[in-house]
Amino acid sequence: MDFSGKKIAVFGMGKSGISALKLLVKLGADPIAVSNGEVEKWRDLDTVVSIISKEKCFPQSESTELFGSCDLVILSPGIPREHEVLALAVKNGTSLWSEIELAYSQLQNKVPLVAVTGTNGKTTTVSMIGEVFKAAGISAFIGGNIGIPFCDYILQGEGAKYIVLELSSFQLESIEQFRPDIAMVLNIFPNHGERYNGVVDYAEAKFNISKNMTDSDSVILAGNDEHLMEWGRKLITKVVKINTLSPLNAKSIIEESYCLENFKLQGGHNITNLLFAIKCMAILEIDTAAVQNMINSFGGVEFRVQFVDGPGIFTAFNDAKSTNWDAVKTAVNAIEKEERELHLIIGGQRRGQGDTLIPHLDMLKKADKIMLIGETTDQFSTELEGEIDCAKCFDLQTVLELERKQEFEGILLFSPGLPSYDQYDNYIKRGEHFTELVGKK
Repeated sequence: MDFSGKKIAVFGMGKSGISALKLLVKLGADPIAVSNGEVEKWRDLDTVVSIISKEKCFPQSESTELFGSCDLVILSPGIPREHEVLALAVKNGTSLWSEIELAYSQLQNKVPLVAVTGTNGKTTTVSMIGEVFKAAGISAFIGGNIGIPFCDYILQGEGAKYIVLELSSFQLESIEQFRPDIAMVLNIFPNHGERYNGVVDYAEAKFNISKNMTDSDSVILAGNDEHLMEWGRKLITKVVKINTLSPLNAKSIIEESYCLENFKLQGGHNITNLLFAIKCMAILEIDTAAVQNMINSFGGVEFRVQFVDGPGIFTAFNDAKSTNWDAVKTAVNAIEKEERELHLIIGGQRRGQGDTLIPHLDMLKKADKIMLIGETTDQFSTELEGEIDCAKCFDLQTVLELERKQEFEGILLFSPGLPSYDQYDNYIKRGEHFTELVGKK
C-alpha cells in the first residue's frame, strides 16, 4: 500500500499505537489518533502531539464517523475488532491492521523472522532466543509484545540479521500478509474471557500466526498437548513443516546435547521453554556453543517467578506477569517449599469470564494461605470460605504489612492470575510495586 496522503486512524495511544503513528507520519500518511477518554487526559498526550497536531487527536466516543471515513485503521492490542465505534469502518470494508502488520508491510530487508505465541512462556522463550543471538555475536531485533513495538524496528532503519517477535492473540487477530519463517505455539490454555467466546476462539486467534506460511516455513508445537495438536491440524491450513516437541521428556532430550548443571530457572515449564528455544536455534543452524552459553548465564525474565531480595525474614517471588490460572499453577509448581509455608497472593481485575476460583481449588490448596488483592477480593474470599485459609488484603501494601506484623518466615509468592488494570497501568507497574514493597525495611 502507498501510504502517501492516506487518512489512517491509529486506535489506542499506548506504546505500539504511538510507534505506529510515528511510522505513518514518516511514510507520508495523514494519520489521526484515537484513544479512550478526553484528549486532555491522555497519559502520553505530550508525546502524541509532538508527532501530529492536537487537532488530529480524538476521543473514541466521538470517532465512529471518523473511522468510517478512513482508508485504514491500526488497532492497538487492547482494542477488539468488534468495538462498537468500528462498526461503520467494518461495514465500509476498511482494513483493520495490528501494528505488527503495519511494520511487516514496510520491511525492506528480508531476514529470517521468528514469531512466538502461546498463553504462557512467550517472554521467557523469546528472551532465551535473544540471549543466544547475543552470545553468538549476531544482531537481532527482539520485540513485539515483549515491549518494543515492531514499528520501532522500521523507524530505526532495520539492519538486524534476525527478527524475533513475541505475539499475543490480540496482535495476531489483525494480520493480513504477515508471515514468519518460524512460528512457535507454546501452549494454549483458557484465557482472555473478556475478549473471546471460549478457548476455541482464542486458539483460532493464536493459530492465525500460520495463515500465510508456506512449505519453506516451520511451525513448532508441543506434541504432548492433544488439544494443541488438534487445533494445529485444523487451523494450519497451508502446507508447512510442523515440528512437534515432547515437553514430557524435555530435560532428557536437552541433556543429550547440552549440560543443564548451571541452568538457573526454576520449574519444568522453563525446561520446556528452553526446549522450544533450542529447536528454533537448530532450525536456524545457530552455533551450539552460543546455546550452551545462554543456558549457563540466563537469569530469567523479570516478573516471572523472579526471586526478590529484601530485608524480610520471608522469601519472596514476583510472578506479576501472571494473568491466568495456568500461569498461577505453573508458578506454584515451580516453588520448592521444603518444610516452609507458602502464602500465595492472587486477585486483580475481573475479566467477565473465568473469574471463579472454584475449578482451581485443588491447585490453590498447595498454598497454606491465600492473600487476596484487587477488585475480586470479596468474591474470592466467599469462594475460599471453608476451603483454604485466606486474608482479605485488597492491595499489596496491606499484604506486606500483614506478613511483617505476623513475622511470616515462609515463602511469599505473588502470582495474581488476573489483569492488573483495576489498580495499575499494566503488569510491569504491578510487578515493580511488589518489588519495591518487598525491598522496604
